[in-house]
Amino acid sequence: MTKRVRNEQKEKPVPMLEGTEEPAAELRHEWTKTPSGIDCLIHIWSPLQESPRGVVVVFHGLGGHGLFPTVRYLAELLAAQHLAVYAMDFAGHGQSHGLRGYLSSPHDLLQDALHVVQYAEQQSPELPLFFAGNSMGGAVALSLSLRVKHVAGLVLLAPMVSLPVSSFQRWVLQRLAAWTPKLGLTKSCLSKAADYQFRDEDRKEEVLRDPFIYKGRLRAASAMTCVGLTQMLQETLGDIRAPLLCLLAEEDYVVDNRGIDELMQEACSVDKTLKEYDALHGMLCEEEPLRSQIESDIVSWLSERI
Repeated sequence: MTKRVRNEQKEKPVPMLEGTEEPAAELRHEWTKTPSGIDCLIHIWSPLQESPRGVVVVFHGLGGHGLFPTVRYLAELLAAQHLAVYAMDFAGHGQSHGLRGYLSSPHDLLQDALHVVQYAEQQSPELPLFFAGNSMGGAVALSLSLRVKHVAGLVLLAPMVSLPVSSFQRWVLQRLAAWTPKLGLTKSCLSKAADYQFRDEDRKEEVLRDPFIYKGRLRAASAMTCVGLTQMLQETLGDIRAPLLCLLAEEDYVVDNRGIDELMQEACSVDKTLKEYDALHGMLCEEEPLRSQIESDIVSWLSERI
């Protein structure tokens, strides 16, 4: 039915609970070695006021990281609802090791994503498990739900189900990724990209000042990883059974929203909700009051399923 080897770092408080002077959660960071052999950093938000009611693993988008605004604001929102939240900087992203901005393959990306899920489950094996993600992170969450059958639900913000890439472009990318995988393709223009993705001026400025966002050229293997991930999704949409909350940004210039329509039509989930907003790709960087509406829809959906 449609309605869609660890080193702990210093703990840091996150924003206060509304109407109180008490922090909603604490933030800590731990290092882990992923299956690809790269040391990656996991960011963990733990509720302070009571024991967590569930676990959410959040996956970031291409070029982002676990403390990127679209991830961090979501994590803080969820932690304030007494959920434990985990977000890892993928290899080559954020503070994790590896060649900057380099994703070797969909397989390696999903193996590393599964690694952080297993880490989170080891901490709270008895709690319901949810996945969340924006853009590429949404595609990772969807793909991983086919492997982690017990996932209780997916929160997808402008998910990368399909990309506006032609057959010829895909053919060229396949060869470049095979011959020169680390080659930089299109030149990055962060300020221009930010104008097309983030509407709130303060949060857009936060993105532009972010010291860990990848600002280099899009690497051939990373581009092919994203294209390959969407190809895999297109072939398995009918196998997806996890409960879905899909948030679609009507002014999205990054992903192809037709893929989201296909997801909602083909997924076998009996519990799937699609919400559409007059928003840009970075949905939690919208202006008020739209941002609060998006946040409220996420909280309401999760609260009914915990």
